[in-house]
Amino acid sequence: MTNDFKWNVHQDPARPNQKLWHVTSGQTLRTVCTSKEDAIKMCENLNKDRWHLDRGQTRQDRWGHSSSNIKNQWTFQLQ
Repeated sequence: MTNDFKWNVHQDPARPNQKLWHVTSGQTLRTVCTSKEDAIKMCENLNKDRWHLDRGQTRQDRWGHSSSNIKNQWTFQLQ
């Protein structure tokens, strides 16, 4: 586990009544959260697994299979 990811409060001058929490690594903004609890949880997850935000982006994760030959209800065919 690392402590590379940190959160801080960001106040946007265009929206003075809305607080946002930036999750950063070094000087790089990684994501924005709308609550402190979400920002803390995101930092915990990212410090455990730096690829946490990239999980679930494969065809296997999204469709439940890795074969392009299998059709399901989300597969659309051009006519």
